[in-house]
Formats: sequence, structure tokens, C-alpha cells
Amino acid sequence: MIIVDNGSVIPEHLAILDALGRQERVTLLRDERVFNWSALNNMAATRATTEHLLFCNDDMEMLSDGWDSVLDAILRDESTGAVGAKLLDKDGTMQHAGVLLGWQGSVIHDGLYEPQASAEQLNRWQVTRQCSAVTGAWLGVRASVFREAGGFNAARMPVAYSDIDFCLRLGTQGKAIVWTPMTHVRHDESVSRGLGHLPPLRQPSGQAERAAIEQI
Repeated sequence: MIIVDNGSVIPEHLAILDALGRQERVTLLRDERVFNWSALNNMAATRATTEHLLFCNDDMEMLSDGWDSVLDAILRDESTGAVGAKLLDKDGTMQHAGVLLGWQGSVIHDGLYEPQASAEQLNRWQVTRQCSAVTGAWLGVRASVFREAGGFNAARMPVAYSDIDFCLRLGTQGKAIVWTPMTHVRHDESVSRGLGHLPPLRQPSGQAERAAIEQI
């Protein structure tokens, strides 16, 4: 496990991080630069020595046993580029079942707000299937595929859309983006930093990243 600490200052959090960093097979990296999700994850990936990578935000709770075996099995298929999971909100409804592109001129999580066991839309949210993209909040990929693709775009998409950009780049290489309901993860979305589109100071950055993804 590689944990990236980006400027934590709360004493209780620092104590937890230090304790985790002393555990066997855990590497604690500290980076005090301005938050850049893409750069932080790229940095962590350079330190990884495993065959597979799983990028996972700090506001997640794994709800499924055997998730690692599921991830490994899907990534063993050489045609697979990246893998996403069924992400759930606090109330148990679906938050993410892949990414839909072009929805009202933007992008949106597939299955948003639907009951997690919903059989609507021809049962699409209950079967492992291909999609256009999956969120980087929980994204699995073979390490070799990630490095060959050049990782996340830290220069033009430091916070938003770099996961979608990454998946689309894999698609142009003929790799499948796979979403599976066999792994459930609770995601308290943006609990650490807040929603990026709300604080006025973050809006220019978000608009620039939106322009960048539209140009690809």
C-alpha cells in the first residue's frame, strides 16, 4: 500500500498516518505542493512494484469481500484497460456505474441515485460490462498499461477529468474500460476537499480543465 499525504495538518490525522507508515508493506509519501490529484497519483505509481495498480481516494470504504480477486481476474484479460466498481452513496443508492459522455452537453455518472439493486435499463447496473470511462476515485489498471499510456494528465487536468481522459486514451489503443457490480464501495464524495465546482476560487481551474477535456 502506498499512501500519499498532501499537506495534512490535523494532529489526529497525522498520528494515524504515522502509525500506518510504520506498518510492514506500507509506504507513506508526503507531498506539500498545491493539490494536484493527477500528479500525486502519478508519483505513487512510480513507486509501485506490483503487477496491478488500484487508485483509491481517501473517502472510500470497501463493502465487498474478495474484491482483489475480482479485480485481478478482470485485469488478467489482456484486452482490459481499466476497471471500475459500483460506488454507493451514504444512503445506499448508486453513485457510479461508469461514466456517460455527452449527457446534456456534459458528463455524468451512470446509474446516479438509482437503487443499488435496480433492474431498470435492461439490468445494465447488475452486470459486468464495458463503458466509456470510470472514475479515478476507484480505478484498477495493470501497471504496464498505466505507464505505457503516460499516466494521468497532471499538466492540463490536475483535479478533474484526467480519469476520463485516461480511459479515453486507453480506448483509442483498443483497450476495454470495464465496470463491474461485483465490487461495492461506499464513496463519501469530496468529503476531504469539498465539491470543486462550488468554491469560487476553484471555478477558473475547473473551467480550464473542462476546456482541456473538450479539446481531446
